[in-house]
Amino acid sequence: MFAVCFVSTFSVCPATTTGLYCNQTCPQNCLNGLCNRYTARCDACANDWWGANCASVCGNCKGDKCNQDTGACASGCDDGYYSLTCTTPCRYSGCQACDNLGECVSCKQGKYDTLCSLNCSDKCHGQRTDACTALGRMESVVKASAFLVTSDQHARSDAMATAV
Repeated sequence: MFAVCFVSTFSVCPATTTGLYCNQTCPQNCLNGLCNRYTARCDACANDWWGANCASVCGNCKGDKCNQDTGACASGCDDGYYSLTCTTPCRYSGCQACDNLGECVSCKQGKYDTLCSLNCSDKCHGQRTDACTALGRMESVVKASAFLVTSDQHARSDAMATAV
């Protein structure tokens, strides 16, 4: 006589386990350790992870969240990065934030000009800090470079203001 043993394949595996007999572990970066019992694919990725089995790290996304399938950052990039996946540093090291082409839209503290490459004078701080640290995107190169160093302070040049 033969005994037949039936194994139910319709039961739910405990959290973090997968496989026909629930004897395999879900991939490490699955949200809450949960994955599909039959495919072992994560139901969703934990923050800062994406891709098949959540094995790829998100770029420098705001909130450490990116699209699970593409890695694209839906909420934008952390300061200092750009591109769809926020993996490309801004083109200039003095940028606080940059646009989708990598051009500076704001400068780090103590930097100024369109490339955020010039250092503010020590005397500038506390007097004209807005002129030193804010980029103030302009329409032309002449306007964009209107802040000049004069008398150890950053001030708008009247010659530049009338030249445009």
